[in-house]
Amino acid sequence: MLKDKKTKITFHNGILTIGGTIIEIAYEDSRIFFDFGSEYDPASPHQPKDLQDLLDMNLVPYLDNMFDPSIELKGYESKEDKFKDTAVFLSHVHLDHSKIINYLNPSVPLYMLEGTKSLLNTLNINNDFLFPLHNQGESNVREINGVKENEVVQVGKIKVKVMPVDHDAYGASGLLIETPDLVISYTGDIRLHGYRKDATLNFCKESENCDVL
Repeated sequence: MLKDKKTKITFHNGILTIGGTIIEIAYEDSRIFFDFGSEYDPASPHQPKDLQDLLDMNLVPYLDNMFDPSIELKGYESKEDKFKDTAVFLSHVHLDHSKIINYLNPSVPLYMLEGTKSLLNTLNINNDFLFPLHNQGESNVREINGVKENEVVQVGKIKVKVMPVDHDAYGASGLLIETPDLVISYTGDIRLHGYRKDATLNFCKESENCDVL
């Protein structure tokens, strides 16, 4: 809760871990999430094979109405959905940020830069990069809305500008999030050297007067 603000920020995952970041920003009946990956422990003797395992092993938090309702889960049940507008944004393709997007509720739109969308579809062409869709269709990846660099997406009362940043994953982005009473910047995974240094500096410049996550 933020003093004197209607905007609510919830860190669902990724606080004490590298990756697995899931952050929610809500304003009244509008909310967005970013990113949608999972914690990863290659040394664990038991590797999760599905959403039930991820939840039971506390590698992913249970989020009301955010997972595909056709997936039968034991011990988890969503409450009434009080949000009119919900969307998820993905900053880049690395699995700790993207691994569970196929488990997203199909009714929730997913946004990312066009480069990230293209790369995800290519990396998962053999259905062995992301966790697989519960209901397999013609594609191995759920529906994605690809956006252009610096495009603004309106999610109810929240505006999100998807801005390119420098990272070692093609198509990486940060988010400039504007609610009626707050402006927040989410850098994603960012570095200050490499082929998109110009974009990173532009992102930092536009983020000067906002709170940075």
